[in-house]
Amino acid sequence: MAKLHLTRFLYFLEEVKLSFIDSILKKNSLKECYFWFSEIYYSGFKKESIQFILKIFYDFYYIINSSKIKKINSNIKKSIKNNYDIKPLCEIVNIMFSLKSDPYIFIMRTAHVRGKTNVKDINKLLTNHLKKNNCLKAMYYIKECCNKDINNCISILEKFKSKKFIDNKYYENKCHLLVVFSIKEYNDKVITNKIKNRQKNLEFTFNVNKESINVYNTLNEKRLYSISDDIGCFHLGTNENNFDKFEAIYNWEFYCQNTPLWHERLTKYKYIFENKSIVFKDEDDLENFYDKYNYEPDEKLLLFFKKIHNSTIESWLNTIYDTSFENLYKSKIHY
Repeated sequence: MAKLHLTRFLYFLEEVKLSFIDSILKKNSLKECYFWFSEIYYSGFKKESIQFILKIFYDFYYIINSSKIKKINSNIKKSIKNNYDIKPLCEIVNIMFSLKSDPYIFIMRTAHVRGKTNVKDINKLLTNHLKKNNCLKAMYYIKECCNKDINNCISILEKFKSKKFIDNKYYENKCHLLVVFSIKEYNDKVITNKIKNRQKNLEFTFNVNKESINVYNTLNEKRLYSISDDIGCFHLGTNENNFDKFEAIYNWEFYCQNTPLWHERLTKYKYIFENKSIVFKDEDDLENFYDKYNYEPDEKLLLFFKKIHNSTIESWLNTIYDTSFENLYKSKIHY
């Protein structure tokens, strides 16, 4: 999923993704988690939403809840079988919301650690770091090994673990799976919290996706949650290269054009972009498009958009977990 794409209700996609992670780890409310996830899904990123939710599970949940992957895969299978139905995917959100999380794999995978380049015997070097439990260095060489020969990397880890690597056919990031495979799992006490109001939360999701009676009220009625204040530690696109959010308000169609939902809407009309401004080739097309989709963002998004302040990954993690995290990262990271 690319950055600087506006979603169904004209949020920036990366901010939505990170707000979902933030809300589900903090357990703000299940309804909020549904809202952010459905904003990704209903914007047309259906297949991508599966990859995204698996990425989060492996980063923050798998190490202490690995037995849950079977149930998660079962729901993914059900979703795909029914044309990427959102209901089984929301059940995965339920599962994750009910579980304790642990950021260990996330940190191992994303903390910036340098290793040797052009190594002659990467097999030996990786094995040594694994044996010494030098996790950050091991992660670096797992990534390097995956880039060179993923089958060789599998062989090294299988030998070290004395265990067969089990692939997950639903997850495309095989390097991430191998990072997870290299780390010990802890499944002694899988603690879950009972999820209530499943059906009500689903109905809420479906209702939010319904069209507003008055198009101009769409953003007022549908933008129910604000982007998290705590995600400035990530590269969002909107916090890079002096990006001007307010310029985007006046050229919102330009930032929508590659979002699948909006792409489908726009392709029904003849138009071009001139310096990010949309120009319809036909007056009827202009009127028909804005009759359906004029959310009046130039007025309303001025109220919704806010500056996300810079922070660190450590400070973000400290808002979620009791453990104090320090000196792990040197800069913002991409997720």
